[in-house]
Amino acid sequence: MEIQVSGDLRDAFAAHATRTPVDARALALSILAALASVLVLKWAQAFVVPLLLGIVICYTLNPPVGWLEAIKIARVADTVILMAAMIGALVLGAYSRGQMQTIIEPLPEAATQFATGVARVKVVKVVSQHVEQLHPVAELLGD
Repeated sequence: MEIQVSGDLRDAFAAHATRTPVDARALALSILAALASVLVLKWAQAFVVPLLLGIVICYTLNPPVGWLEAIKIARVADTVILMAAMIGALVLGAYSRGQMQTIIEPLPEAATQFATGVARVKVVKVVSQHVEQLHPVAELLGD
């Protein structure tokens, strides 16, 4: 049994089946460029990280500055207010860190005690169910 295939279809299959050559120079150059980019970023880390952090802070604080400008407060004053609020939040966070740590330290022990209490409640529940099942037998034996 032989299948007849039209010439156009055969040409399409032949074009699809051919392999495209790999340009070794382009591949090697791409790998070298990627490695160079990683090395440059590693070398410039002391500069790039603060720069990107500043850009993120700028984009984050831009909407509140715009809102404060909308209520007719000068942009310089908006920036001072928001920076003071950020510094205050950082100071408050650093201050409350010790307090939070004193709250968090006993949590594992409290979780263990809670789990033990839950296990005891389950055991008492199972025992009480078995005792309830034995009551009719005890009444029969007691008579």
